[in-house]
Amino acid sequence: MTWLRQLAAFLAAFAVVFLAGMPRAFAQSLDVTSNVDAAEIGLGDTVVYTLQAMSRTKEQPSDPRIGQHQGFTLVDTGSSPSHMVSIVNGRASEQHGLTTQWRLRADRLGTFTIGPASVAFGNGRVSGQAQRVVVVAPGQGHARPRRPRDPFGGGSPFDPFRGIFGAPDDDDPFNAIQTDPKLSLPAERAPVAFLHATIDKQRVVVGEQVTLTVYLYEDLHQRQGRPSDVHEATANDFVKRSLMQDESRAVLVGNASIGGKVWSVKLVRKSALFPLKTGRLEIAPMSLSLPQVRVGLRESERLYVDVIEPPVEGRPAGFQLGDTGDFSLSAQVTPRSLEQHGAVGVTVELRGTGNIPATIPMPEIAGVEWLEPSTRDALGPASNDLYGGTRTFAYVARVHKEGAVDLGEIRLPYFDPRTRGYSVARAALGILSVAKSDGRDGGADVNEPVLANMPAPRAELEGRRAESFITERPVYWGALFGSPFACAIAIVLGDAVRRARERRASATPSPEKIAKDRHAEATSALKGDDGAKAAAAIARAVEADVLAKHGVNLRGTSGDAALSELTDAGMDETKAKEVLAVVAACEDARFSPSGVEIEPMRALWKRALAALVLALFVLFPAHAGAADEGDEQTDPAALFRGATQALAADKPAEAIAKLEALGDRGVVDAVISFDRGLAYAARVRLGAEQPGDLGRAAHGFEEARALTFDRRLEDDATNALASVRSEVARRRARTGDPVEIASGFSLGRSIVELLPENAWAILAAVMAAVLTGAIVARRLAELPRAKVAATTSASIAGALLVAGAVLAYAARDARLHLREGIVVAPNARLLDGKHVAIDGVAPIPEGVRARILEEHGGFSRVHLSGADGYLPSSFVLPIAKR
Repeated sequence: MTWLRQLAAFLAAFAVVFLAGMPRAFAQSLDVTSNVDAAEIGLGDTVVYTLQAMSRTKEQPSDPRIGQHQGFTLVDTGSSPSHMVSIVNGRASEQHGLTTQWRLRADRLGTFTIGPASVAFGNGRVSGQAQRVVVVAPGQGHARPRRPRDPFGGGSPFDPFRGIFGAPDDDDPFNAIQTDPKLSLPAERAPVAFLHATIDKQRVVVGEQVTLTVYLYEDLHQRQGRPSDVHEATANDFVKRSLMQDESRAVLVGNASIGGKVWSVKLVRKSALFPLKTGRLEIAPMSLSLPQVRVGLRESERLYVDVIEPPVEGRPAGFQLGDTGDFSLSAQVTPRSLEQHGAVGVTVELRGTGNIPATIPMPEIAGVEWLEPSTRDALGPASNDLYGGTRTFAYVARVHKEGAVDLGEIRLPYFDPRTRGYSVARAALGILSVAKSDGRDGGADVNEPVLANMPAPRAELEGRRAESFITERPVYWGALFGSPFACAIAIVLGDAVRRARERRASATPSPEKIAKDRHAEATSALKGDDGAKAAAAIARAVEADVLAKHGVNLRGTSGDAALSELTDAGMDETKAKEVLAVVAACEDARFSPSGVEIEPMRALWKRALAALVLALFVLFPAHAGAADEGDEQTDPAALFRGATQALAADKPAEAIAKLEALGDRGVVDAVISFDRGLAYAARVRLGAEQPGDLGRAAHGFEEARALTFDRRLEDDATNALASVRSEVARRRARTGDPVEIASGFSLGRSIVELLPENAWAILAAVMAAVLTGAIVARRLAELPRAKVAATTSASIAGALLVAGAVLAYAARDARLHLREGIVVAPNARLLDGKHVAIDGVAPIPEGVRARILEEHGGFSRVHLSGADGYLPSSFVLPIAKR
C-alpha cells in the first residue's frame, strides 16, 4: 500500500502545479498594459484610464472591467477591438487586441488608486496595473505630460482606433488650427460632442424678436458619427421662425479652444422667436443622440426670457399688443374711376422686420365695403439676423356712393424695439371718382339692414361697486348646518342655541363690507362742515380700501416700509405714493392746531378717489371740458369721452381704439364693455367690417351683462347680443353652415343661474331656521297630530336646506373658478392636443360662449357644444367678472 500512497501524493502535486500554471500560461499568451493620461489633476477635472490587451492566440479578450475607482465618477467608456493576420515565410499568425478607455471625473481631494482593470481571457481574468492619481484643488494641478514619441505610443501598434480619446502629443496636427475666442467656453459640456444654445436678449417686450442660436461642438481628436434622434428646441410661448436657408445641413462657423483641446463648432439652428405673452417664458433644450458613445444623449441649455408689455405711456390709439418691429406701408388703388356700386382693387404691401402683423386695419368710410383680402407672403431671414420681408394684402372695395370718395388712410401703430418707442406706418389711399349709376349691382347688399335697431350708447359710466357675498363669511356655513344639529344637541344639553347665537354675533364683517361702510362715512362727513372729522373719515376710508383690495394694513406702517408693502402687493408705485400722500395729508389736517376747512378735505377726497379708483370717473363727468390730444392718450376720462364722441359721429374705429386702450389700462366697467360692443357692431353696419368684429361685439355685450347692476343696461345688452347672433346665424345660413350659435347652459348650470348666489344662500339659511324650529316643535309637542306636522315640516325643510346649500356652493364655485370667454374668430376650427384640426367637428361660429379650462403656450383648452379642444388664445376673449 506504500506505493499507492506515493502515487497519490505524486498525482496531487502534479495537479497543483498544473492548475497553478494555467493562469500563468494564459497570462503569458496575453499582453496587458494600463496607464492614465495624467498623474495629477484638479478637482472636477477628468482623467482617462486606458487598458490595452493583445492576444497571441486566436482567442479574443473580452468583458473589460475597470476595478475600483473610489473618489471618481465614471463619465464615459469606450472599447475598440482589433484583429491582425500576418504571413511571414509562408506561415500565417493571428493577433487579437482590445483597447478600453474609461473617462473619470475627480470628486474628492487626495491620492487615489484606479484599477487594476481586467479582461476575460480563457477560463479566467487577466489584470493590468493599478494607477495612482493625485487630486488637488482646482487650478493647482500641473500641466499634463505629453506622451513619448515611441512607435507604440504607450499602446498596441496594431490598434486601428488609437486615440479615440486621444490626448495631444508633440506633433499634434490640431495645435496649428486657428480658433475663435468668441466661440470658446469655460469648460466642455460633455465628451466627444455637445450642444450649446444662446439667446441674444434675456428681457424683451411682447412681439420683440429673440434670436435663438444652437451650436454643435465636436472634439477634433475623436471619431465622429452621424447624430440621430434629433428633437427640436420647443418654445410653446413663442412664434418660431427659422433664420437658416437649410436646417438639414450644419454650417461650420469656426473652431474653439476648450480645456486645451480644439473643438469644431457648427451652426445647427438659428431661429427668430417672438413672445406671445408676458412673464418668464421657457425655451426647452434641443437634443440629439451620438452613436459613438455609450451614453450618447446630448442636450443644449434650458433658457428663459423675461417678457413685459410695451410702455403704456405714449401708446397710440389702435395699437395691438404684439405689433413689434420696424414696418412701412405702401398701397396701390386701381382703377381710380368707376361707377356706383362698382369695385376697385387695393393692394397694400407691408414691409419690414419683426413680428409682421397678420392683418391691418382698413379705414372706415361710409358707403365703402371692404371684402375679405387675399394674402401673399415673402418672409424669411433678413439682414443682421432679423426676420422680415413683405406681406401683401389684396383687397376688393365696393363703393356704393357717388361723387369724389376719399378712401382715407391706412394706419398701423407699432412698437419699435430699437428706439424703444412707438411709431405709426401710414399709407394714403387717395380719392376715387365715382359716377352715378341708375342700376344697382345685384351682389351688393346696400339697402339690406344689418344690425338695425341697436340700442344707444351710454355716456356715463356705471362704476364698480363693492359686492359682498354671504357664502364668503366663514360663520355662514357653520351656522347653516350647525344650527339644526346645535338645536338637536340643545334639546339634550340645553344651551347649544345660545352658543350658536354668540358665534354669529361675534362674527366680524368682511374687509369689503368695512371698506364700503368707511366710504359711506367719508361721503357723509364731507357733507358737513367739520374738517377734522372729514379728514379722519377720509383716512379710514383709504386704509379700509387698501386693506380690502391689496391686503395691506397701513396702520402702524409709514414711509418706505408702507411703500414697499404696497408695491409688493401689486399696486403701481405712482398710485402707492399718492395713497400714502393722501393719508399723510389727513393726519396733518386732523392734528393741525389752527383747524382745517371742509373745502380742502373735499379736494383731498377727490384725490383719494382718483388714486384708489373707488368710484370710477366720479371726478370726470361726460360733459367735462375737452382735453388736449396728449392728455387723451393717457387720461382714462378723456379716452372714454372721446370714445362716446366718436360713436356719436359714426367713427367706430376711433371709438374701438379708445375703448380698447381703456382695457389696456385695466379699466373695467359695464358701460365701457357695452359701448365697445356697439362700436364693433357699428363698424359692421357701416360696411367697414374686420374679421372677428361680430364676435368682439358679442363679447362686449356678454361682458356688460356679467358686470352691470342696472336692469335696463342688462336688457339693452341682451337685445343687442340677440341681434349680433342673429346676424351671425343669417350669414351661416347663406353658406350652408349650421345656424345654431348658442348652445346654452347645461341643466345644472341653468338651475344655478335661476337666482343670485346670495339668494340661494338666504334660502338655505331660512330652511335651516325652519328645520331648527321644526325639531324644537316636535320636541315640545304633546299631541300626535302636532308631532306629525313638525316631522313633515322638518323633512321638507331638510331637503330644501340641502338643495339650497348645494346651489349656493355651486354658484360660489362658478364665481371663483369658472372662466368663460367668447370666440371672436370667424369659423375657427377646434384643435386636438397636437394642435391639429379635429375631424368631424364643424367650424365654430364667432360669438359663441365657451368655457376656458386652461391656457398654455398660446393656446386655450375650451369646452363648447359638448366637445373639448384647443383654440389659439387670441381666438377666445375672457369675460370679466364683477
